[in-house]
Amino acid sequence: MGEDFQKDLGRETLLAQKAEKGKISSGIREFDEMIGGGFTPASINLIQENLGCGADILSYCIARANLNLSNKVLIIFSDPLSKYLVERLTIIDQKGTSLNENESAKDSFVGKGQTRGNNLYTLDLVSLSESDVSLMEDKMEVQLKISSAIDQMVKDIDGTSEEDTEKFILYFTLNPFLLKLGPSTLDIMYNSLVESSKSNYVQVIIMQKNIINQELSAKIQSLCHLVCDLSATDIGGITSHYIRVLKHAGTIHDIKAEPYIVEYNREMDKYNFLIRGAFLTSFETLRNLLKYQQGTIFLANVPYLIAPVDYFNILLEMPLNLSIEGGKREINEKSQAIGRKLTNATKSLYYLDGVDLLKATLRQMALFGFGNLEIEVYEDEENLLIINIQFQKEFHERSYKLFIKGMMEGIIRSVLERTIRSVRIIKLEMTDSEKDLNMHHYKIIIRLSPLLEL
Repeated sequence: MGEDFQKDLGRETLLAQKAEKGKISSGIREFDEMIGGGFTPASINLIQENLGCGADILSYCIARANLNLSNKVLIIFSDPLSKYLVERLTIIDQKGTSLNENESAKDSFVGKGQTRGNNLYTLDLVSLSESDVSLMEDKMEVQLKISSAIDQMVKDIDGTSEEDTEKFILYFTLNPFLLKLGPSTLDIMYNSLVESSKSNYVQVIIMQKNIINQELSAKIQSLCHLVCDLSATDIGGITSHYIRVLKHAGTIHDIKAEPYIVEYNREMDKYNFLIRGAFLTSFETLRNLLKYQQGTIFLANVPYLIAPVDYFNILLEMPLNLSIEGGKREINEKSQAIGRKLTNATKSLYYLDGVDLLKATLRQMALFGFGNLEIEVYEDEENLLIINIQFQKEFHERSYKLFIKGMMEGIIRSVLERTIRSVRIIKLEMTDSEKDLNMHHYKIIIRLSPLLEL
């Protein structure tokens, strides 16, 4: 995806949602979609994970996105492994804006274990616990240090033009507090919840759920507005990661478990938390963006035009009116090329392959207005693929069926690396309830070439 498209998508859709619904964007649009548009203001949000599922990368991406938007971020970290990510965020913060002329780099040091940057504040409980090994057992002392770090951020913001900026507090991670979990720890968390409700902070807490029992986990979850769960499954040596929202108070969220990957882009020297399915389930953000992009969107630097149906009909009917046979060949060639490009763009965007890539590409077709397509049957050994499609009656059936046939050939060749031996397109009778939908309903029966022929 181009950088301009990414910026416009975030600015014009998610920030607009925030203004309309009072939500605060995480900076990750797929994650925002899963939690109903963004974080609730003045909320505590728990990201719980099985060990090694990437909750630290998710929180890192949230912090990075908001630093790039010049929002204020306080990171409280007690895990030595998180120090590397905090150092990367410090570099991002230093690159974002320069220090004031009368302010030197030394001014970023606030107190022992506590630093202040341009928009990033940190509380390093790792270094503090090295000099005081009993620190993490003294919950009240830890609470005082956290309150001091929060007060420093508030002090810098109050009375300035930055009062309206979003403020995030991220905990990397809650585990050291939970090793000796007791009533005092829960009291501190409850007090933190009350304090956050008085302010406008968004608090994000990481917790490795493996180290505590289910009862204590439920108590912690009850104190949070949002509970997001990261898990991993291992089947045949292949590990798959899934993200789902267990709880989000006062909003409608995505209840499905969505696959995700944690990626390090060597060329960009950048960590990414990529939710592979969330964006495919919602068309709202992309459709809202069209009014800002004059009908053009970009996927993997390939432009696609969203055109009115009448204009699309003219494009297809013109070659057929000049020559039936020549028009069929032209439509077939061009639609195959569109199918191949759409498949390649979807693959590069969502990192899918096989049948998952086929399903995602069909959803992209629906997104672009080519009709609702669903796989009914896919029998690899029988070389059979059946797809149900519904499309608007405004499309000219003669030319549209030729277009869809060619597009499916391009997609199937790119996804399954197989050619099409035959295609039958059967028009289905509409039920009484479907007749009012102004839609045609077809079944596409595709016979594929055997794998041995390739």
